Amino acid sequence: MQKRQLEQQVDLVATDGFRYALFASNGGITGANQITVRGDAYSRSDVTIANNSTVTGNLTSRGTVTLNNSTLVSGRVWANGAVDVNTSGNGSGVGGDVW
Repeated sequence: MQKRQLEQQVDLVATDGFRYALFASNGGITGANQITVRGDAYSRSDVTIANNSTVTGNLTSRGTVTLNNSTLVSGRVWANGAVDVNTSGNGSGVGGDVW
């Protein structure tokens, strides 16, 4: 009986670290009053951000997303539930797609 041998080459590529600037498991994300998240944010449940706050990357939620009172997300917003972007007054906004 002949022995079979498998050889494989794996290249490890360095990254700039953890993908998310803000990560929340249970409990979600609630923030207000001029918070700034520099990078992507992920939540396992609902996200509510308000009052002149900013996310400079993408926002991902396995729950709902609510943006109120001049809150801006410069990237995309992905949500498993509803996405509510309050555009009254100074308004809130999303720079990318909303899914």
